[in-house]
Amino acid sequence: MKMVDKLIELLKKKHGKELNLKDDVYYLFLKGGLFSLYYDEDEKKVKVEVEYLPDDNTFVYFSDEELDTLMA
Repeated sequence: MKMVDKLIELLKKKHGKELNLKDDVYYLFLKGGLFSLYYDEDEKKVKVEVEYLPDDNTFVYFSDEELDTLMA
């Protein structure tokens, strides 16, 4: 659990304020992986997912465009 605690602390630092797990989902892209943190309403518990990604061929991009608009 120590690893998860480190990731949560880094996520809080990046977010700049307390996390609202009841209403929000958080993703933290790191070199080599993706960390996600959210509250599962069905199971009534906080979920943590860690996905390891290859360093040399993983690219992360962000766009302000609305997904629904692009999918229409």
